[in-house]
Amino acid sequence: MMKRGARDYLIKDMGFLQFVPAVVKRALEQLDKERRLAEAEQQVLLIRSVVDQGFSAVLIATADLPDPQILYINPAFGQATGYTPDQVVGQPMSTVASLAKVQQRLCAGLPQGAPFLEEISTYHTAQGERLGEWRVGPVQDKSGKNTHWLIIFRDITERKRLEKEILEISDQERRRIGQDLHDGLCQQLAGIELMSQVLEQKLGAKSKADAAR
Repeated sequence: MMKRGARDYLIKDMGFLQFVPAVVKRALEQLDKERRLAEAEQQVLLIRSVVDQGFSAVLIATADLPDPQILYINPAFGQATGYTPDQVVGQPMSTVASLAKVQQRLCAGLPQGAPFLEEISTYHTAQGERLGEWRVGPVQDKSGKNTHWLIIFRDITERKRLEKEILEISDQERRRIGQDLHDGLCQQLAGIELMSQVLEQKLGAKSKADAAR
């Protein structure tokens, strides 16, 4: 019966029936715990899968300051910073040079009333200096105690480059339009003004009203 999945068993004697309700209750409670545990594991696996496949880089660390311990990084974080989980998981945050400024901000504390920190700073990779946007916030338990730090990071180097390029293109277009107006329309207007003055002088001898118009 145990091999077939029995949760408990009874030694049959004259009064064994009185123990049946307690044994059944204990077995049902165990089944309920296992069911809820399986559901929680499925939710964790789902969230882990979403985070692993996300575009944003994610790092989770303990709440210990001044040097929290890194517990998890997703593949996007490794791609952005060049670190692998084997290199940093289980290590203090100071191990990751890219997080030096973020760690300093954490030690300084969250701004009054702010739920998280936002930081834009440069960081170094094997490919050179990059620009990153960091969002750091605490993870709290049911009592409101900070238990972990959640760091979400995006490489915005390319976005900033495109923004700068768009601004430069816009500035170049304004200069081109201004040059076109100066060399084209402004010259034409100046020519019209001179022609109008000549015409005014010719009409002045015949009709002052026409000349004024």
